Amino acid sequence: MFIIYGKKTGRIKKYTDHGYACPNCKAFDLSIKVFREYYHLYYIPAFPAGIKSAAVSCNNCGATIRNEAVSQQYENTARTPFYFFIWPILVIIFIAFMIKSNLETQKEKQAFINDPKVGDVYTIRKEDTGKSSYYFVRLIRIEGDTITAYHNNFVYSGYVDKLDKDDFFDQAEEFMFLKPQIKKMLKSGEINSVYRYYDGDDGFNRMR
Repeated sequence: MFIIYGKKTGRIKKYTDHGYACPNCKAFDLSIKVFREYYHLYYIPAFPAGIKSAAVSCNNCGATIRNEAVSQQYENTARTPFYFFIWPILVIIFIAFMIKSNLETQKEKQAFINDPKVGDVYTIRKEDTGKSSYYFVRLIRIEGDTITAYHNNFVYSGYVDKLDKDDFFDQAEEFMFLKPQIKKMLKSGEINSVYRYYDGDDGFNRMR
């Protein structure tokens, strides 16, 4: 994967000044363009670099003018526009979106655990000597506070969100949970994910 980055110069402001005379034609009609360098990532501005610089010219005769007073005045006046910070802004938006999405997911999981339904699938995480393993259970019966579930056939060494194509829920063995128990399992992180609205692509309907 190629990462395209570098430094470019962009115009941040353009002014017209009628207070100074052109030394060439004496017209009071100067154009001032203020520039600033910026770093980019994939040609999208990341953050500004260096100092601002101004180019002064005459709108009447087109002459390029060297006038430190004019240049300094407009360099100090011009503010770096927000789009020179696009990457930091995008990162902040992305982080905010991820936080919001995670909060909504946690809220949904808690609601599903508080009111379990037949067909719900839980991803269970187990820790053993610092290593995590994952498996699934599917709820098949709820009677009072007692929940009966099937265990899937495989144990996964990393997080997965669907069954392997050869995996299935084993109907030969049933597991029992209590409603207060699954609440504790969610709080401790042992229940990692809760699925209720799913289709056939994830394999959660395969039972043998």
